Amino acid sequence: MDNGELIAGFCRWLEAQECREKTIQAYRGRVEKWLEYLARHKVGYLEVDKERINYYMHFLLVKQKAAAGTRAQAFYSIKQFYTYLITRGQIEINPVDGAVIPKKEQKLKGSLTNDEIALMINAPGVNTELGLRDTAILTMMASIGARASAICGLRTGDIKAEQVRLPGRCTHCNQVDRSGRANLKGKKKMVVIVNLKEKGGQKWGVPLHDKAAFYLNQYILTRKLARDSDIVFPAYRCKELRPINRHGLHTLVKKYAARVGIKESVTPHSFRRAAITWLLDCGVDEIVVQRLVGHADLSTTEKYRAVTHRAFHWAGIAAEKSLLEAIETPMDGVIESISRL
Repeated sequence: MDNGELIAGFCRWLEAQECREKTIQAYRGRVEKWLEYLARHKVGYLEVDKERINYYMHFLLVKQKAAAGTRAQAFYSIKQFYTYLITRGQIEINPVDGAVIPKKEQKLKGSLTNDEIALMINAPGVNTELGLRDTAILTMMASIGARASAICGLRTGDIKAEQVRLPGRCTHCNQVDRSGRANLKGKKKMVVIVNLKEKGGQKWGVPLHDKAAFYLNQYILTRKLARDSDIVFPAYRCKELRPINRHGLHTLVKKYAARVGIKESVTPHSFRRAAITWLLDCGVDEIVVQRLVGHADLSTTEKYRAVTHRAFHWAGIAAEKSLLEAIETPMDGVIESISRL
């Protein structure tokens, strides 16, 4: 049976399945291109396995620049084609089963790239008190993905230093002994813990990356405005010194986004999304991330509370897996020299 007769039989089978005419035409076109692809590679349509399907999906993406929707349509067209062959008794197992289904990438509105965040963090400068304050705010949002309300509500009493012992590393392979079975002695390290007040008024401590902790510490130690106040990030409103509010934080973020030429709408939540995405992409456990950023729902809040600071450090949130590891800040040299002491 040649390809023409094969496709005609496939279309008649689709009609019997009560598929719409547009669907039949779309599936016909996708299967024709699939058979042409197999012919170019000298592969019979009965010799296909799931790896060949994956290769074809990769071909559509890289060579044809096909969108996710187009690739998904091709995927399901081919799957239906092999389902038809099963009904004819030509094959027993659908080779498409187990192949990777193309999915449409979800790009969130207002999302930021690492380069854009780096530009914004470097925009305020560190030579003025206001610039150092804004740098501390931006690095903190990039480090822990805190909500705007949590940043605005910070008090100096919410910040503390805590000594933790990092997991030991093998001297041969440099892998982390997370289980403790190898009895490797890890190094002790002082970290900055920030008690965030999230929705519902609950507070819990999360560790800051060294870079964010450095700028926060430098700002608090050197500032003149609100020097004797417990307000961490002060601002004048109605000629009175008060904590920066959500409107002020939004204005701050939009100002630096405009300064570095970002045309899309940027909000403090853009930093939150970027930080969460980065942590998940680095393989940090979802439960740890949910507790870090306060995404726990009513049924799982308690289990998130049970996660200790050690889980954060072992996951690398305050170190190598933080978004700030990929971003250059104005005083990286000073921070690195201090960390080596």
